[in-house]
Amino acid sequence: PLIGWFAETVPCDIVYLTRHPIPQSISCVRNDWTLSVGAYLRDERFLEANLSDRAVSLAHDVMRSGTSLQQFVLNWALENVAPMRLLPEHPDWLHVRYEDCVTDPGGTVDTVAHRLRLTDLDRMHATVNRPSVSSAMSTEQTRRLIEDGRAADLVTRWRQGLDDGVEAWCNRLLETFGIDPEVVLSTCRDDVAHAP
Repeated sequence: PLIGWFAETVPCDIVYLTRHPIPQSISCVRNDWTLSVGAYLRDERFLEANLSDRAVSLAHDVMRSGTSLQQFVLNWALENVAPMRLLPEHPDWLHVRYEDCVTDPGGTVDTVAHRLRLTDLDRMHATVNRPSVSSAMSTEQTRRLIEDGRAADLVTRWRQGLDDGVEAWCNRLLETFGIDPEVVLSTCRDDVAHAP
């Protein structure tokens, strides 16, 4: 939620990086990460500024009886509700999706470089396809896809073996939180096309 404060206070360019909440949540569950939901739900100022009563009620329901995956999707929504709701008011912010970094690394580098006025494109293009340090936390199958040059398969693989209703449930939760699921799916090149 501090992104708005940074935008108003610090003279900086903002690049806001997201990953779709379901694969992000699958990774969190697999890596046994800790939820931060409690801190958000105890913060009355945060709740008042960002969530409707309906969203707060849904959050408590998910924490009482939701699956681990649902709880981490909720966690994603709480962590991202403020910036996601502010994005339409800030065409100067660049929203970059992990999925674009994977499926179109060159285009994403070009977009980020253009928006941030960066000039060493050759070096960025040479670096973009190297696995990150965090890839050590990925599954063997994920590392193999990256090494085989099939990284684009990573952005849809999460749908395999998932119950049919999970994605629809996720979209309903996002909408309840005032997050447009289409914004979650929009590419950074969409942002550039509409930037000043």
